[in-house]
Amino acid sequence: METFLEKLWLNYIKTNKGVLDIYNLIKEHEQDNLKNDHIAFRLIKQSKLNIKNITPELEKLGYIRKDTYIFGIKKLDAVHFEHIDSKYPKLFLSEIDLNKLSKKTNTLIFDMIEKLNDFDINKYSLLAGRTWNINYKIYQELYKESEYLAWIYAFGIIPNHFTVSVNDLKKLNTINKINNFLLQNNIVLNKSGGLIKGTKKEGLMQSSTMAFEVDVEFKEGIYKIPCSYYEFAKRFKIDGVLFEKFISKSADRIFESTNQKIN
Repeated sequence: METFLEKLWLNYIKTNKGVLDIYNLIKEHEQDNLKNDHIAFRLIKQSKLNIKNITPELEKLGYIRKDTYIFGIKKLDAVHFEHIDSKYPKLFLSEIDLNKLSKKTNTLIFDMIEKLNDFDINKYSLLAGRTWNINYKIYQELYKESEYLAWIYAFGIIPNHFTVSVNDLKKLNTINKINNFLLQNNIVLNKSGGLIKGTKKEGLMQSSTMAFEVDVEFKEGIYKIPCSYYEFAKRFKIDGVLFEKFISKSADRIFESTNQKIN
């Protein structure tokens, strides 16, 4: 389990140095109090690497499938998993439904689906990465219909974001404190729906950085596009029990952390 999580973290920071800079920045203040609330992934329902097929693999690792979430406008479903040992982070897996997208888009990603279906499901599926070549013009076309799908096309199956557990911080122990700290250090935050998503009454308050732009090599050359981002979550008790679920309307806004203007 430790090896699996470490590999996920290495995949996350290897692609995007900016999130490691934030991690180190917070760690200077918090020392050993920096823990992870959840890790999120983007998947495709009509590929081998979808929630249904990955679930048995996660169950072997000690994860239990919990609640389901629907994002109608973005054409996504999602599920969160909790480990039998609460010291390990939750996993938030979403997947896009290609049947709800255009025939043109489905044609553009044929090669990607083929490569995903070639992956050995007996390996750690969430470490699959990207094994297909990418074309910037295709990325642009995909983005017009689904930023979510364009992101998978560019980066493959890697962590979309890790999430700092604000509950475990000692100094920056509220969403307002962590947000102010990041803003003071010139970190750009996601303002969609406000800097803070959710309320104490709902049981969960979240915020996130905007995704860092990284150089990605496409067939046509190198282009800067949004990669992963960092999220921050503060959980509260409802009727004496800590809220461990997610809030769809908040998660919907968090998804927009990877948005950009495409030329």
